[in-house]
Amino acid sequence: ETAARSPSALARLQALYALEGLDSLTPNVVESALNDADPGVREHALRLAETLWTQRPVPETVTSRLQELADDPDREVRYQLALSLGLLRSSGKGECLARIIQSDPGDPWMQAAVLNSSAANAVQILGFLLAQSGFVQSDGADGFLGELSRMIGVRSDRHEIGEAMAALTHCRSVSLACSLAAGLGDGLQQAGATLWSEENEPMLARLTE
Repeated sequence: ETAARSPSALARLQALYALEGLDSLTPNVVESALNDADPGVREHALRLAETLWTQRPVPETVTSRLQELADDPDREVRYQLALSLGLLRSSGKGECLARIIQSDPGDPWMQAAVLNSSAANAVQILGFLLAQSGFVQSDGADGFLGELSRMIGVRSDRHEIGEAMAALTHCRSVSLACSLAAGLGDGLQQAGATLWSEENEPMLARLTE
């Protein structure tokens, strides 16, 4: 009861960790804390969510709340969400991470947090962000997208490489698309593969037209 009803944010936070220590933390308590008026409580609720939903899927109601927190007005809440999404078994991770980095494209800490949680969703994030002209033109976007492309290349998954190449052909900036293709190539080379193939040749030719 204290975890939700105390007028003191510190008391609510202490109650959450007391429940965790007693192994009495429930999904309902954490979900309520994710909706707390205090950003510090919301931030720590995300950390505590990791104890509940790393091994089992996040409930739909909590997933919806995580999507909302991607636009939280508090930077520390968004940063913690980016870190936690790397551990939580939640649907919609890709779009959520993309929206987080849209708020802070030039923040190196936010970039690192999002990239750290992006491996399995990197292609989706790349496609989403390339469609956002405001993000593509923002400071820090080139470096972030380049690292994201390199990550996709390192995974060396043919399907993901094909999707990434398709996204690059729709990029409005040819120079950026060529730079990101080079990032894909660097990642693939690191994985002992190459970007040049019969399958990718038409798309590579389109980029160099």
